Amino acid sequence: MNNPRLPTYARCSACRHPDHERYEQRIIDGTITQTQAAQAMGIEQSTLSRHMNQCLHRRLAEAGLKPAQVEAEVPNVLKHAVDAHKTTLELIDEAHAAGDLRACFMGLQTELKQLQFLATLTGQTDSSPELNLYLTSDYITLQQVLITSLADFPEARMKLSEALARLSSGAGAQGGDA
Repeated sequence: MNNPRLPTYARCSACRHPDHERYEQRIIDGTITQTQAAQAMGIEQSTLSRHMNQCLHRRLAEAGLKPAQVEAEVPNVLKHAVDAHKTTLELIDEAHAAGDLRACFMGLQTELKQLQFLATLTGQTDSSPELNLYLTSDYITLQQVLITSLADFPEARMKLSEALARLSSGAGAQGGDA
């Protein structure tokens, strides 16, 4: 990995990091996770993941190395998660057959967590937090500025207030006589 001929890619912030090759090697060796490396490098984990999947493979190919050689050393998280889920299902079946309802219930709890993890891993669910714009201080400040600026126009001020109330209630901005 410490080959000075390997190019870096100007647009990738991971490639521009002075110690990126050292972190790449540690990730491949399994001595550090991508999340830990991203934190140490001061970049987003998604940036480092994209870097490992795109830039690193391209650099290795340009250097005459096969990315598959590296992939063989890196654990496939999805494959391991699927294998663990299969094992959990087998253990649930064994517990059910033995009449061990406690173990069966614990297995079902584990399976639910595994399914949630697999759904997140495969992009079938969105785990990003939901933002309620209407509760942010910026939105409240904007409301106040708009209403105050229309002080000399009572009819427009009233219509704006009604429209903002409809937005906040989820009814949409139009409503009324449309």
